[in-house]
Amino acid sequence: MPTRQEINALITRVLAWPDLAKFEVFDALREDLASGLSEESPENRKIQERKEALLVMKRVAEELGLPADKAPTGKQFDEVVDRVAEDWNSARVTRLWERWRLAKDAYLGTRRIDSPASRKRRQQLKGTMKKGAAQERYLASLKTWLDSEPESLTKPTYEAFAEAHNADLRAGQQPMLLAETIRRGLPLEWHNAVAMARGDLTMSEALEVELAEQVPKGDPEALVGIAAIAKMLNRHQQAIHGLLKTDKLFPVSVARIQGHRAWLYEDVKLYKRGLQTPKRTEGESQARYMDADELIALLGLNTLRDIRRAIHEKRWDRIPQPEGAIAKGYHYWKRAKVKAWREQQEAAA
Repeated sequence: MPTRQEINALITRVLAWPDLAKFEVFDALREDLASGLSEESPENRKIQERKEALLVMKRVAEELGLPADKAPTGKQFDEVVDRVAEDWNSARVTRLWERWRLAKDAYLGTRRIDSPASRKRRQQLKGTMKKGAAQERYLASLKTWLDSEPESLTKPTYEAFAEAHNADLRAGQQPMLLAETIRRGLPLEWHNAVAMARGDLTMSEALEVELAEQVPKGDPEALVGIAAIAKMLNRHQQAIHGLLKTDKLFPVSVARIQGHRAWLYEDVKLYKRGLQTPKRTEGESQARYMDADELIALLGLNTLRDIRRAIHEKRWDRIPQPEGAIAKGYHYWKRAKVKAWREQQEAAA
């Protein structure tokens, strides 16, 4: 009898396979457990039709001479499907898969739909981990990759290695995690997660590095969002959302930046130390701050992309320099400084 760990590792590996491979596993299990499954159930019929749709797409792709990494468009499918299969058209495929894009992704093995079953399985796997084991699992995947002495430390390089590793797992081996799973799970930016796996940073040091990059030093009016608060308290973002609902001592947000609540960094620091925070009302400091949407309207810019490009290029002649960001891409400005910047630009003109 295989151990629970071996079963979980096998299921995790199969869930990461392309849909056509999953269908083959499903068929084999159904044949082996035929007495417990009904061929006539609507769910069973839909599964089989979805599989058949992908096989017809494959025959159409071969008829069109498409390479393995290309799927036919709906129009191409309808033009040649009569040559390879009866009673099929793109509308039927779309009806089965809900969208042509989803059918195409399933055919190519790139579908990333988070089904209720896969979410439930992930929760079950999480429940088998002991306290602290999840963090070690993230680091273990990174350390396995680093032991191979990769030429570069980028996410694409890691993902290519992990995919090859997971395709050749031996009994009892744990599959390597996706790069995005690691980044969100620790939670750290990729370069800091790698530094932690190399032993260059501890978790607390990595979190401090990221907070220093996000929060202006010495500014009593600096804002933070959920992501930064999670780093400050060394907890997952979902746990912070829970605190907002259950902990009456949690500080009140003072503004909204592009629709997202923002808190004073100093207030959260007090909360972290177990000290009383100042009494505030929701959104009381909104008038002091400006977000990208308002700045676009004020400066007559076209899109948010103009703001992000100027920030990336540090073109402070085009826009005023932001004070900080409550999350990646959600920058904010102090209204008084924006006014001073505009007056300076007008004087220079």
